[in-house]
Amino acid sequence: METHDAVASFDHSGKLTVWTSTQSSYYTQRSLAGILDLTEGDVRVINPPSGGGFGSRLELDSAQFCASVLSIKLCRPVKIVLTREEEFTATERRTPIYYHIGLGAKEAGEGLTNPTAGAMGNAAYRAVRMRINHLPITPEKVFKALREKEGQSRQS
Repeated sequence: METHDAVASFDHSGKLTVWTSTQSSYYTQRSLAGILDLTEGDVRVINPPSGGGFGSRLELDSAQFCASVLSIKLCRPVKIVLTREEEFTATERRTPIYYHIGLGAKEAGEGLTNPTAGAMGNAAYRAVRMRINHLPITPEKVFKALREKEGQSRQS
């Protein structure tokens, strides 16, 4: 899979165009506009055909941001391609997915299956910014994490 990359071009009319592999062009456009104090109409995000992002390309990343800032400062196109090491230290990875799988077999070799349960902690993590590592992820666990987080913020 390719590493995160971006080409940004800011022209003299105040328009920013960013070519990047993203899973959410509008979110990237909106984020760049807000951070760089531009209107959404002044930012265009072009998503060329690319490989899978598997959840890691949902949010604005360092290549998109840095290429955009440098292009605005230089009024020239800027290309940034992260190395594999930078990919692991400067980008987000997909939220973990936990599976509970029941398998078995009869003596004759006939396969038996039990229901499979999967859960993704993404919604809970984005809501409370705390990982909930034990299945099942229930509303009670989310509320408990919220209360713990609130208690921590009051102490600091």
